Amino acid sequence: MKRRIKRTKGRAQGKLCVLILVAVIALVSVQTSYSGDGPYDVSFISCSTSDNEVGKNVGTVNACIDTGTGGIVCSLMDAYPDYEAYVDFTIKNTGGGKIHVSDITINNGNPSALSIALSGITVGVDLIAGETVNGRITITALPGASESSTYSFSVGFTYFSS
Repeated sequence: MKRRIKRTKGRAQGKLCVLILVAVIALVSVQTSYSGDGPYDVSFISCSTSDNEVGKNVGTVNACIDTGTGGIVCSLMDAYPDYEAYVDFTIKNTGGGKIHVSDITINNGNPSALSIALSGITVGVDLIAGETVNGRITITALPGASESSTYSFSVGFTYFSS
């Protein structure tokens, strides 16, 4: 009787290990196949900043890729009227299918201080697997900008597989 109990217990542990292994493989496969909202993957492969200052070095622009939202977060410090800053970036379709840029959102909490324009990428652009697109965000400090202030904004992108 004791032998039978041991075999049943061993078989149950073996079945449990196999079940856990299958679950782990399934979860890894699902995450790999469906990153984001579909079976594709979009990555920022570069992001850099510059400005129009020649003789003086007062204003500063910083930009980073927000891995949580898939957008760009920017800040402008010590900007004065007519100061202009640029954020150049490259987006790559690193997945296996074609993607479609369905929406671009500029979240500017200071429209009286900053004018923000986007070029190089527009809603409706399709990217095939491996294709890249370059974009530029141009930020202009308006007359309402205060030189001793910091202004923050973000640019978000929405994609779907097409």
